[in-house]
Amino acid sequence: MCKKPKYYLNLMRRPYFILFFMICFAVLVSSCYYDSEEYIYGASECDTTDVTYSATIQPIIELNCYICHSSASASFAGGDNVLEGYENIIEQVEPGIAEESNLYGDIAWLPGFNHMPKGQPQLSDCDIAKVKKWIDDGALNN
Repeated sequence: MCKKPKYYLNLMRRPYFILFFMICFAVLVSSCYYDSEEYIYGASECDTTDVTYSATIQPIIELNCYICHSSASASFAGGDNVLEGYENIIEQVEPGIAEESNLYGDIAWLPGFNHMPKGQPQLSDCDIAKVKKWIDDGALNN
């Protein structure tokens, strides 16, 4: 029986070691990759030219506020502040003056207001701008 030299076994293992090292390096480098959404997809424009309650504001409030401030959950999670429906939202608004409105002050995280949504990230700058525009334009039920 022919015995293979020791260096033969080391040479046979080397390609697997190199392949293993390359895979580990690729995983390590790719796992540290990070780009912002704006960098990847480009900055999107925030259109505040046609802001209405029914088409713009109500969906923002439903998506971000109803979890605590709907009529079903406000008594135990939302401090009894119901934001469901125009009649309830307008109680939190000073039409024409966004900076004095509880709704805007809370979502824009202005000093002296509650930062909402509580325990969650701040709403997008675009959503905040749309709410401000709607309030500054008189907070109409349109």
